[in-house]
Amino acid sequence: NNQGLIRDFSDQEDIVSLSTSTILIYSATICATDSVAALTMIKPGEYPKLFSIVFGEGMINDAVAIILFRSVEVIFDEKSHEPFNAEKAKEILLSFIGNLFYSFLIGVGSGLLCAFIFKKARFLMNNVVAEVMLSFFFGLFAYSFAEFCEYSGVIAVFICGITMGHYNFYNLSTNGKISTGYK
Repeated sequence: NNQGLIRDFSDQEDIVSLSTSTILIYSATICATDSVAALTMIKPGEYPKLFSIVFGEGMINDAVAIILFRSVEVIFDEKSHEPFNAEKAKEILLSFIGNLFYSFLIGVGSGLLCAFIFKKARFLMNNVVAEVMLSFFFGLFAYSFAEFCEYSGVIAVFICGITMGHYNFYNLSTNGKISTGYK
């Protein structure tokens, strides 16, 4: 029972009643912390690893908040007033893990497919623009496909970038490595 959890302090008699789904969706939304303020304090030229760590942490935090929001949204319908119990918590957890797993799988699959294409299609090394565009295409593909399947596009593109950075590096020309930013 959520009665009396939130009060309007300008008028002591007014009690706001929120459904369990509204409280959980709001909680999932505020889980994402903004790391932009921390990033403005770090100079990427002076501290590139620290900048990358803070940026990556902020990105993963936002992605987890999105997955949590979607998991809660799927389990609770706005019109239903079902109580929150252990069964609902289990459903949210399973939905969260499934979304994370399939987003990860889409990202790895897209990154490995990109590396495979670059390995087999050696004629792509003759054109730097084609290398760069195809690399960006696979990142966009991972994001779009995950969003189409209603999984996390942010996690998919992040994992795709890591996979391509690890496996596709050796398949690019020297100019392609410089242009795509692989290190």
